[in-house]
Amino acid sequence: MSDVKQRLEEMLEAIRDELIKRAEKKFPEFPTDPIHAAAIVAEELGELMKATLQITYDDYAWENAYDEAVETGAMALRFLTMLPYMVKRPSPQARRTP
Repeated sequence: MSDVKQRLEEMLEAIRDELIKRAEKKFPEFPTDPIHAAAIVAEELGELMKATLQITYDDYAWENAYDEAVETGAMALRFLTMLPYMVKRPSPQARRTP
């Protein structure tokens, strides 16, 4: 197996482990509406952004970004697995007329 394929396998395994061991425990009742589900993914992405800023400006370790990227990937997969169960729930305000 090439080095790139081996690294990809390791990353996918880390994401799978994060999803199974932590993400499903942290959010056992994952939202079934797309806005709140995407907000969870966005929150994880915000933590990844924070980690990269800290690496760039505060001399944090690269492992922090790796860990946050794994968590973001796990939540993105959780979002994808929930797509068949999601229901649009627009706010009543969306139906208001000016």
